[in-house]
Amino acid sequence: MKKELTIEGRIDAHKAPELRKLFDSLYQAGVKDIYLNVQKVSFIDSSGLAAIVSALKAARSQGGEFYLVNPSQAVSTLLSYTMLDQIIPIKTEFVV
Repeated sequence: MKKELTIEGRIDAHKAPELRKLFDSLYQAGVKDIYLNVQKVSFIDSSGLAAIVSALKAARSQGGEFYLVNPSQAVSTLLSYTMLDQIIPIKTEFVV
C-alpha cells in the first residue's frame, strides 16, 4: 500500500515528534511506501531530518520505500549539505 502526505511550513523540533508518530502509525497500518511532498516546507532542522531518516529506515526494514516529493529549496539545500540527497529517493511527483 502507498500513501502520499503533504507537509508545509517548518519541520523542526516541535513538529518532528508528531511526524515520527504519523509515520509509525502508517507503517503499523500496513503502508509500505510513503511519498512525502515537501514542496512547501520553508525550514527543516536536524530533528526534522532525523524524522525523515527514521521513516526511511522503517520503510526499508519492512520491504518498502520512503520518498521525498518536490523538495523545496530549504529541503534540497539541507539534503545536499548532508549528502542525504544520495540516499533518500527524490521524486518530482507522486506516482501510483
